[in-house]
Amino acid sequence: MKIAIISDLHYEKRVFRGIDESKTWSWLMEVIDYHRPDLLLSCGDWGSMINPEEFYKLLRKTIVLSIYGNHENLELLRALYNVNSSKYLPVLMKNSKIYEFGGLRISGISGIIAKKKKVKKGVPRRTPEGVP
Repeated sequence: MKIAIISDLHYEKRVFRGIDESKTWSWLMEVIDYHRPDLLLSCGDWGSMINPEEFYKLLRKTIVLSIYGNHENLELLRALYNVNSSKYLPVLMKNSKIYEFGGLRISGISGIIAKKKKVKKGVPRRTPEGVP
């Protein structure tokens, strides 16, 4: 079984510190096509440019499980599901829920720690006191 792990893709329409972030999605697809992982685990920060059409092209190639970061289209991540799974399997993992895949038990915790508990750009934050 092959597992790929990704973080901080930051798929955006901008050049940031000399990097054209609009090309990150095509780069990811090239990596997936080359390595053909059975599972892609994401530690968040997909970027705000992810969209259903491109994401479902990815989901036809591999199963994706993800937590969220602070650079997300969280509404879209919540709506996505894996099309190559024999059971209903959302892309966005629920905090601390255990997912079984190929004999492995996988879990994740999303969390952005900030001084004030609020929602910024649609992504919730927790205060340090609210972290277990």
